[in-house]
Amino acid sequence: MKLLFKWRKTQKWYKATKKIISKKISLATVFVKFYLHYHSIRIKNWTIYWIHTRIFTLWSLSVVYFLIIVAISLMAGKYIDVATLSPQALTYFMTVGAMVGSIIAIVFSFKILIMQNAADNSSAGFYRTLARDKGQDIVFFVLVFSVIFFFVLGLTAKSHQFTFLHQSQDLLKLLFQLSIIVIALDLYLIFLLYEMLFKRIDPFSAIAQIQKSSLKYLDDIHKKATQFANLMMIHPTTDKKTTKEEMLASTFQSFNSDLQYLSYRLNYLFDYHDKVLAKNERTASLTVLDVIASILEKYFIIRKDSSLLLPSGFFFVSISDSQAFLTPHLERLVAVGLDYLKREDVVGIRKVISLFQELIGYAGEIKFVHSSRVSDNPILMQCRGYLDQLMESVIHNGSFEGMFKGAQTYNAIGIYVTRKKMIDEIMQVYDMLDKIAYAALLKKQEVVFTEVLNTYSTQASILMEDPWLFELKIDLLFEHIQQIVLWGFTVYTG
Repeated sequence: MKLLFKWRKTQKWYKATKKIISKKISLATVFVKFYLHYHSIRIKNWTIYWIHTRIFTLWSLSVVYFLIIVAISLMAGKYIDVATLSPQALTYFMTVGAMVGSIIAIVFSFKILIMQNAADNSSAGFYRTLARDKGQDIVFFVLVFSVIFFFVLGLTAKSHQFTFLHQSQDLLKLLFQLSIIVIALDLYLIFLLYEMLFKRIDPFSAIAQIQKSSLKYLDDIHKKATQFANLMMIHPTTDKKTTKEEMLASTFQSFNSDLQYLSYRLNYLFDYHDKVLAKNERTASLTVLDVIASILEKYFIIRKDSSLLLPSGFFFVSISDSQAFLTPHLERLVAVGLDYLKREDVVGIRKVISLFQELIGYAGEIKFVHSSRVSDNPILMQCRGYLDQLMESVIHNGSFEGMFKGAQTYNAIGIYVTRKKMIDEIMQVYDMLDKIAYAALLKKQEVVFTEVLNTYSTQASILMEDPWLFELKIDLLFEHIQQIVLWGFTVYTG
């Protein structure tokens, strides 16, 4: 009986162990299959990505193309019979020159049609900025010189001097080989011309190209101003107390003409935005706004440590040296927002308000020379003032999305100016929040009103971070909260 009991116990243990082992093996098999499948997909995708980004690129395919052409030229050199081809050299070179000339005529006729269509679909200034391309000029002159090269060879192929040269140095064989390479180069340049042309007429490629060139233009301005400021710092007559930031800020005043050229570009972009918006091309119009904002933000970055405060016509009020440059573009941005508001395009309204929020954030980082107070930031005040102007129209129109986005934006602005201890700006933010709350109550937009209350709650939390500011402004904050709560009570119970 004991043996039987032990046997059954051993059998049970064996079955249990076998079951556990089989489960672990099954689980391990599942893991192995999963990771094998996972890594096979990953390797496959990586291989496809590598092939498309490393092999099938214009540069790599161009290298392969010219290697093949050179190989063909060298192979052809072994089988060229100079004695047979010498009488036909005139016909050959003239024919090749005429062929390249005909291709040039066809290509540039087609280019004129495409560019005319692009000019009809874009603004005049935008097209003028886009049409300047040195690469197309270089391609044109290379093609023209290759035509002249073949015609000259054809005209001199029967001359006594040419016959003597190719008989003594096998020059004709080299010219035939060279002609193959020149023809291949001409066809490759025509392909590049088409690539450049289509990049110019594609709206998104054109916008990206203008953005890239404008940002580079601003970098060049900053680089030149820095170099000139460094040069003036070592000038014998320069005051030793002058700081590098002061000299750089003064130097920037010499680049007003360069900034005027940049202003033209921004105006062209605004014109192009209005044209694509009129055609209801919303994606393109929003992309143009992003480019405009990126250029203005880049301007704020290069003027971050080199801006000046200038006296205005009012006592104790200063303006920035950037006001003349920024004013027309901020006005156009407000006009764009009003256009979206008129169209009842909530996406566009939210976009313009978001761009103002971004600009205010970049403007807040600017430090002014000879300014001892952080609150002295007329650029931030200017951007916030134009945002207030837009929000007044949004509130008057009763746009739900616009007021909700405005409450969120003034929340972010309030956090920023509170931490920067910009006392005057804090009051302006509270006043605009009150207007949004009152309009939301009249329009029965509870969501917007709740967002304003959440904003005031956030502002109270931010004030608690600074005991001095908390003691100074907490009463003002509670006054505004009490006022809008009383408004809400009056509206909902009256």
